Amino acid sequence: MEDEKQEGKLLDKRILFFLLSKKIIEPARAKLALGKLGVYPDQKEWLKFVDIMLLTFSAGLFINGVFFFFAFNWDIMHKFVKLGLVSGGMLVVGAITFVRSGKELAFQVGLSLLCLLTGAWLATFGQIYQTGANAYDFFFGWTLLIVIWVAISRFPPLWIFLLVLLNTTAVLFAGQVLRVWDSTWLFLSLSLINFFALSVWEYLAYFQAGTNIGKLVGGESWLKTRWVAWLIGIVFYAILTNLVGYVVFENVSEVEVGIVSILTLVFYPLGYFLYRNYIKDLVLMAVIALSVIVVGNFVIFSFIEQDFISATLIAGLLSIGVTVLVVYEMVGLTKKWKADEN
Repeated sequence: MEDEKQEGKLLDKRILFFLLSKKIIEPARAKLALGKLGVYPDQKEWLKFVDIMLLTFSAGLFINGVFFFFAFNWDIMHKFVKLGLVSGGMLVVGAITFVRSGKELAFQVGLSLLCLLTGAWLATFGQIYQTGANAYDFFFGWTLLIVIWVAISRFPPLWIFLLVLLNTTAVLFAGQVLRVWDSTWLFLSLSLINFFALSVWEYLAYFQAGTNIGKLVGGESWLKTRWVAWLIGIVFYAILTNLVGYVVFENVSEVEVGIVSILTLVFYPLGYFLYRNYIKDLVLMAVIALSVIVVGNFVIFSFIEQDFISATLIAGLLSIGVTVLVVYEMVGLTKKWKADEN
């Protein structure tokens, strides 16, 4: 239903622009009509924008006030007061969030504050009792404690925050337990975490739209937020590019080379195919193409490392050739997709 409304507005907007270009209607009337269609914000939209900004800034100032208050008064407060203040803050925020659950934005911001205060509570507990746990334990516990709140929030920034915590846990576990801050297995683990996150997001947003699963997660509209997929996709392919570069230039085992080669031959064609034929996203197609160019340059310089000039020439020609082909295809796809919409 929401998609049909958007398509109707798009059609009405095109009709208005056509009538305006033919001077059939006056510019003032066209502007008024575009305002009613939501192309130009009206007073109600501006009030909504101000409401969102004030609520967001208030939440940010509140959480910053909590952190700075503890940082300034840490030495003079009893441990019971420290834990009591954070716990009391969580109870107050939780109660307000529950009361305002009917207001979507207030509910989402309240859950975001609860997630941040959970981290503050864990950090306070760890500083008071000096448990001796590693840093990855802190982030892993933080992730587990807020996963339910994130799941019910239907708030994309909170999902990104959860993904950041997962990646941080993986990096710290590799460094503090496995004693490797850079290795094939670390990059591989980060690649798989972000690939799984991107796959779940796109699956729910595009392949389960309108189904029972889509309804279970609260409808697909909030999952249509493309900046989330772009951000996760950029991070995933950046990590994958670093993984390939590490394997190409470092002395690694044949098993590692084989695993990375298989994943590379799967992830790049699969991603390009899905974003070209199903999801239709030029941004992530461009990201994949850029990653392929960088990986190709890695391979060229590794094979012709003794002749830097020749390697640079071949890599430059490859980059130009792939860029031209990708741009040519994207222009064609844009025209094709617009024709399909009409």
